Amino acid sequence: MKLLRFPQIVQVLVFQHLGLDGLFILSLCSQKMRNQIKSTFWAKSTGLSMVLDSQREEGYIYFEGLFDHFKVITWIVENPETTPRESSVLFLKFDTDMVSCGLSFDTDTGHPTFGFDEDNWKSAPILMYNYISDLFHTSSDVQFITNTRSFEDLPNIKIFKNFYHEGLRLAGSKLDAFFETHEITNWDQLRGDPVY
Repeated sequence: MKLLRFPQIVQVLVFQHLGLDGLFILSLCSQKMRNQIKSTFWAKSTGLSMVLDSQREEGYIYFEGLFDHFKVITWIVENPETTPRESSVLFLKFDTDMVSCGLSFDTDTGHPTFGFDEDNWKSAPILMYNYISDLFHTSSDVQFITNTRSFEDLPNIKIFKNFYHEGLRLAGSKLDAFFETHEITNWDQLRGDPVY
């Protein structure tokens, strides 16, 4: 089925039924498809948020709607020695950057999970974040939530709009080192506490 040959009203109806994760996957098919999704799909949003769950060794990117949030993608760090390869291998192009990754789908929900190896797990999440931000017309400001015990686990992001750390309190020396190398508009140790 050549979706781009259908009338725009049909395309819009298809896009509305795919969900944000489906639209993201579809946009990776071609530049024409990406441009068509950008020009026909609009949703009100307060932005995106990125979550890094160090205990589960997973990350997520959420689309923040006006009243709810929706998971767009999940990513994991794959270790070839300990992680069995059950996913397909893809080469994704984000503007000028090429990223290799694994891709698998949840058998119940169809939600995509991308697996990054040690060579690109720090750079790929922010490339995807910026791509999704552009695709869905949201702010590219990074809102980040994590429970990591080590800031070395974070993707390569230097400027955050909002940064929340959940869980154990961190030593002052770790925070000082983090603040020296990152710019943060808002910060608090615990998610949900107001930032003054």
